[in-house]
Amino acid sequence: MSLSQTSDLPCLKPHDPAPPPDYGGAQAGQFGQDISTASPSPGAPKPPKSGTSRRGVVLALAGVTGLVVVGGAATLFELAQRGLGSSTLTPTASSGNSSNMTPTTGTSPTVGPTDTSTVDTSPTVSSSPTVAVTPGTTLYTANWSSGLNGWAGSPDWKWLNGVLLNDGTNGNVTAGQTITPPYQLEGISDYALETTIQVVSFKNYYSPQFGFALRGTTVSNNWQGYATAIAYIDASNHGDISNVQITTEDYSNQLRKTPFDPGKGKHIYRFEAKGNVLRFFIDGGNVLEVTDNRYLTGSQLGLWCYQTQLSVTSFKISAL
Repeated sequence: MSLSQTSDLPCLKPHDPAPPPDYGGAQAGQFGQDISTASPSPGAPKPPKSGTSRRGVVLALAGVTGLVVVGGAATLFELAQRGLGSSTLTPTASSGNSSNMTPTTGTSPTVGPTDTSTVDTSPTVSSSPTVAVTPGTTLYTANWSSGLNGWAGSPDWKWLNGVLLNDGTNGNVTAGQTITPPYQLEGISDYALETTIQVVSFKNYYSPQFGFALRGTTVSNNWQGYATAIAYIDASNHGDISNVQITTEDYSNQLRKTPFDPGKGKHIYRFEAKGNVLRFFIDGGNVLEVTDNRYLTGSQLGLWCYQTQLSVTSFKISAL
């Protein structure tokens, strides 16, 4: 931003001409009246009965005019002798006079900014920048009313009529999310993802499962972070039990698990990470909690699915 300054010196202008004299009566030709026949107004001065002769008046006026001319010439001569008759007038200092127009040393206007302070605009080195957010603030809410709206991932994820779908064709169980929202959590470590999901169908004998990923980073093309897994959905068909579990990046390191079979109902899942504490909720109930110090930061999060058809009707991210 550039700064501009204007001078405080007053602006000089010529004096306005004096107004014409007010005679207090009608002037010549006013209202169509002839001044020669107009009768004098009451109180107006009357002409003298025996006035001085016209010649005397002329001589008197000539004498006054001469005095004015001679006096004026003398005054101009005196000004010229003082050096004030030149075309350039230099204001002189007068002590105690606030109208002195000659700037004194150190008070002349300065062009341009006078602030010499400097601002350090270099970035501050920080391995984990923090963003001040109020706990409970909703950071992102998905809207699939007109398409995927920035969501990106593997081709098994689709969109139909405002709902995010998985067609159950994913044949690769890989670490990390298989679809991610367009919102990334740079500088925010404590947050929760919450989503409403219904299992539509699954492939029996293919170990069908799905889950959630958070606090992830990609290192050497490998995703590292935390995940939940609800597996195996077909376990009851084989005399086994389906579990919900919190795992690390390879899914084989189970930090905590508990039996849970989602069936084909619609459930609200919530996965939280705050400090070194992880919590998992199903329909408002806290079913898992674990403390772990491996991944305290990481901006990648999302959903993952394997051999299961899902219908996702809501998804949001909240600060903790």
